[in-house]
Amino acid sequence: IEIRVFTDHSICEAFLMDGRVALTAPLAPAEGASLGVFSDVAMEVSVEAWSVADIWVTPEQVMAK
Repeated sequence: IEIRVFTDHSICEAFLMDGRVALTAPLAPAEGASLGVFSDVAMEVSVEAWSVADIWVTPEQVMAK
């Protein structure tokens, strides 16, 4: 099973089955982040995490381009 999870400061989105199943949930602001994986059977889990840059720019940054 592959699950892709995307989070920011207010939303968590999870996608399963190559995006055919999706779940979106609001998040409460918190200082730390954690992810738990639970199963009734033994399984191997691998995790990759990336940090992305902020998409918001100032009007001055827009005009400078």
